Amino acid sequence: MRGRVAHWRALPSPSYVSDVDIAPFEAASDGPGPWISGEEFLACARAVQQVIDGEFQAMQPGDRSRPWLVLRAVDSSWWEAYSDDPDVEGALRRAFHDLRPARYQPRAT
Repeated sequence: MRGRVAHWRALPSPSYVSDVDIAPFEAASDGPGPWISGEEFLACARAVQQVIDGEFQAMQPGDRSRPWLVLRAVDSSWWEAYSDDPDVEGALRRAFHDLRPARYQPRAT
């Protein structure tokens, strides 16, 4: 899974519900949070019960030109995913039944 080897960060300011403190998801108001490993990101994500507003970026190792994947939580039930990788779209189509073409672009980093 490419998400496990990617480097992830949260952009200001994700709102989430969790029973534990998840420092890597805490982005500063003036900039993004720290880059963390895919394994650490997945561990943190497992502790989150709900994301209401937030954006997460993933970069593949060795590629710092632009995010490989951007996940944007619009509210607790609507997510937007941006990626040029056709494998990402395929995985999303297998996991979710309501996929629609993006009408927006992720914000620049």
